[in-house]
Amino acid sequence: MTDWLQGWGAWDDEALAALTSKGLVRRAAKAVADARLHNVQGDSAVVETGGFAVTIGPRGPAAASCPCPAAGVCVHILTAAMLARSAALDDAEATDPLEDLLSIEPSAWCREAGAAAVRTALASSPEPEGAELTQVDGRLRIAWPGADPVTYAPGQGLAGMSSPAPRSRWSALHLEAVARAFIASGRRWDWPQRFLEEAKSRAEEDRPVALLGRVRSWLGSIVEDGLADLGPSSLASLTELRTELRAARLPRLAGMLGTTVGHLEALSRRDDGTDDATVLESIARAWALSVAVEDSFPDALTGRSADTSGGELELFVLGATWWESGSGSRGVDVALWDPASSRSLTTTVGRAAGQDPTFTRSLDTVQLWGLPVRALLGHLVRIPQARLRPDGSVAPTAVERAVPQRRITLDELATIGAHTAFADLTADPFGGGRGGPILLRPDERGTLTIDEPRQAVLWSVPSGEATLTLRAPALRANRGRLERIQDLVEFGRPIEAIVAVPRVHRNVMGWDPVAVFVNGSRGTLRAVSLDFEGAVAATRRNRWLSRGLDRLAAAGAAPGPTSAVDRLVRDVLELAADLAVRGVGRSAPGERCTRLAARADDLALATLASSLRALAEEPGGESLVRVVLVTLMVRELAWLAS
Repeated sequence: MTDWLQGWGAWDDEALAALTSKGLVRRAAKAVADARLHNVQGDSAVVETGGFAVTIGPRGPAAASCPCPAAGVCVHILTAAMLARSAALDDAEATDPLEDLLSIEPSAWCREAGAAAVRTALASSPEPEGAELTQVDGRLRIAWPGADPVTYAPGQGLAGMSSPAPRSRWSALHLEAVARAFIASGRRWDWPQRFLEEAKSRAEEDRPVALLGRVRSWLGSIVEDGLADLGPSSLASLTELRTELRAARLPRLAGMLGTTVGHLEALSRRDDGTDDATVLESIARAWALSVAVEDSFPDALTGRSADTSGGELELFVLGATWWESGSGSRGVDVALWDPASSRSLTTTVGRAAGQDPTFTRSLDTVQLWGLPVRALLGHLVRIPQARLRPDGSVAPTAVERAVPQRRITLDELATIGAHTAFADLTADPFGGGRGGPILLRPDERGTLTIDEPRQAVLWSVPSGEATLTLRAPALRANRGRLERIQDLVEFGRPIEAIVAVPRVHRNVMGWDPVAVFVNGSRGTLRAVSLDFEGAVAATRRNRWLSRGLDRLAAAGAAPGPTSAVDRLVRDVLELAADLAVRGVGRSAPGERCTRLAARADDLALATLASSLRALAEEPGGESLVRVVLVTLMVRELAWLAS
């Protein structure tokens, strides 16, 4: 027997199924008894099966050829592989797969993989770490965290490798596996020099420090010259910067800058829903992100797509929330629960301003993993090849369509509720998420009241020995959801669970109810996302809530601070907004800043005090933005403490 034929002994049914499918492997196995192997030469052999002559060689099934009309690895090639495997196993001597892999030089592996695969593998593992190496049935298994395991059959190079990953990723993934196997075996692995130089050049291009400096310069000039004097040319320049940020692969900062432009445009139109403080906060957060990104360009801050394969995931879809940004973007946030890892996950489906007019506020038009969101709510959903993002969210698209398995059960709701009862809230200087959703199991439907000073609807829900007060902002965009909550509380059936997300409104951080689980027909649980639909039929009776919301909209009540820290935060932000409107470069805030710094010292807020003194000594856009950022963090930490 020739040496190359021994490599076919490692192609078991699992490895062959990775090339095609389990069903095709079963069909091929039935034809092995009638197949014939002949004309075995130094680099090829012929297998007669099903009326076709299949030519095989040292490169494995993927490189075999069959004259039948089927594309790719057909059933005849699988039959030939099984017959060659049987012939190889009859041979007394077997090749060690690790020794065979290490006998090929790194440069040869890279040549076989091709330039595109080398670039991808180098980006994924510029300095390869080791891997777990095991031998099973004549094959080498290479595994490391965060990736699909790769198997290698000796004597066939990359063609002798297989994995559960999508075929489009095989070349790069398998080349990375080879590199890791070298390192794990104590051998040296060197990427080709020209690809290292390309990667270095790309890294420099991916760190557009000068562009980030221009972003900060423009944001600083806006508050230095004054929001009152902002003209169309400045807005046009910021819009151009946003385009450049997207081209530089900084989508998160581009999105924040787009939101800032939207707020500035609304302010210039005298939009009642936008005030000076909101605009200044948006500017400060974008400025802070531009500084943080410049330090190391991590994916979580840049927003660059660096999705990793999470393999197959089964997730509970708990609820969906509609949102719209100041720039005109809109989308849906979906709350998920991973029962295998007992963790909260999220995914977001969105569209930029002016894009895709079919993307509307409807559970039937918003698509997630190839299906309408309505088909997924309240179900355990299997995602065959899920992709996880650096920020812990799940990518809203997948290689294969999601498959709803079944509806969630009461016991599973209880388990999720027990885990999320201790959910942490976190402060984020860039205005991002403050923690995952919670799931509350209420004892009864509870009661509703209106918090007029804070402009919110309070939903007091008894649960166990405690009563949790959920806080839904009384915003115009939330009007439909609030009225659906009233219908549910006053006229609905018992509520099995409430899904709430952390949200800040009117300087108060609270849990905003976005979805409920109620008993549906035939005893099943029905998930209802209140931004889109009601749990009961709408009613016109007893519309006290609508009248109360009308009063709030007309009054525009403002809350009063309740603590010394709240009062200091209010006064500092009022000073900052006043300076930003008039132009900090044209003002002399020294005395006011000094008084506020003394109050900060009295409250042991040393960082805020030093920032205020720096603003008093050198008034400018950067020093003003720093004061705003520190004040926002003080406010966030005060919320968390309360």
